[in-house]
Amino acid sequence: MSIDNYISDLKEKYLRASTELGRAVETEAAGYSDIRIFLDKVRRSEFAGQDPELFMLSRSGLTEQARNFAVKNKIHVLNPSLRV
Repeated sequence: MSIDNYISDLKEKYLRASTELGRAVETEAAGYSDIRIFLDKVRRSEFAGQDPELFMLSRSGLTEQARNFAVKNKIHVLNPSLRV
């Protein structure tokens, strides 16, 4: 396989995986079950078997249970404020 074909193949896999995972990220993920679903999607994606660095951002904040779950699963919470 030529380097151009290899790069093209990698781009296609990355775009497919990022598109699939992006749908989960674009939702208002603020609760435990939302983050659990996101983590399960990552584990079944092109990134399975790797150690991806995951980030979570929620405009409305996270519940305490969701924040604790994210931290436990090494998901970086960019706005750790809790939802009241």
